[in-house]
Amino acid sequence: MTKTAVELATSVLRSRNKLAAEETISAADSGHIVGVYQAKLEDWAEEDLVYWTYDAIPLVVFQTLVELVWNEVSPAFGVPNPVEEKVQRETLLLKRLRRHVGRRKSGFQTKAVYY
Repeated sequence: MTKTAVELATSVLRSRNKLAAEETISAADSGHIVGVYQAKLEDWAEEDLVYWTYDAIPLVVFQTLVELVWNEVSPAFGVPNPVEEKVQRETLLLKRLRRHVGRRKSGFQTKAVYY
C-alpha cells in the first residue's frame, strides 16, 4: 500500500497538532508542503535514496518522510528550527532512509571473487 503526496502533507501537519483530525488541509498549506517534498525528493534521488514515485510513497518510509518534510517546513508554521538543529535532525532521519534503501534486495545473484 502507498500514500499520496497530499496524504503526506496532511500527516506532516497532523503529527505536530497543526491540523485537527476532522479538518482538511488548505490548498495553500498543501501546495507549500508538497512543493518542499518535491524539491527534497529530487535531492534524495541524487543520493539514490528514492525508489518510489512522487505520488506513491511506500508505507515503510512514510513516517520518516513525514519527519523529514516537517524538518524543512516547520518555520513556515511558526516553529523555529535553528540551522544546526535542522542539519542534525536531517542527518539522523536520513540514516533511517539509507538503512532501509541499503537493505533492498536486487534479486540478482552475486558472483564471489576469491583471491
